[in-house]
Amino acid sequence: RELQTASIKELLLKQAVHVAPAPVKPVTNGQDPMFQKNKALVQSTWKAVKDTLNVEATKLFYKHLFEKHPEVIPMFKNSHNMDGQAQSLFNTVTTAVDFLDNVDALVPILQDLGARHANSYHVERGHYDAVGECLLWTLKTGLADAWTDEVAQAWGWVYGVISNIMADAGDQAHLERRKRIVQNTWKAVEESLSVGATQVFFKHLFKRHPTLIPLFEVGNIESQAEM
Repeated sequence: RELQTASIKELLLKQAVHVAPAPVKPVTNGQDPMFQKNKALVQSTWKAVKDTLNVEATKLFYKHLFEKHPEVIPMFKNSHNMDGQAQSLFNTVTTAVDFLDNVDALVPILQDLGARHANSYHVERGHYDAVGECLLWTLKTGLADAWTDEVAQAWGWVYGVISNIMADAGDQAHLERRKRIVQNTWKAVEESLSVGATQVFFKHLFKRHPTLIPLFEVGNIESQAEM
């Protein structure tokens, strides 16, 4: 699956510029001051969450997500073990935070995750807003006084990068699936009706919209259908 994505460092820079009013120098080998500052805040606060709440953090996340956004509950109808789901999310966040030390390697992981969420759970781009809102609420709740404006900005930055990469991969997965549906159904039409399908189309078109009839050569509708 080919995905048109910018380099992770460019995405990190764009997100840093978005959340910070001050100009940011280009990221060079992960040594950009804004990148380093945000990374340090995210990694240190996630360590605090791991040391205090551990997987209870993601259990709290799902509880809040389902309360605030009940429309997502059907996505988890086949998840009979939400404790296991919470552990999986906890592991995913931990991996993403750890891989901030190797951001180039993080991209394919997030792309694969985004595609699988789109295919398995029918996750759309808009769902990432709800997840981000509830994730930041969970972190704020778990960190209490340690949740400062700087920490909030850093987590907003890292989640923005992660969600954009995953959503882009999900968009591509949805596009590929819809393309397969169109191709497969048209193939079925070709095999069953062939040109008869477009003849039926013109018959219905003229019945429903007779004002269009003068636009066509009535005596040559079969040739029009072949086109």
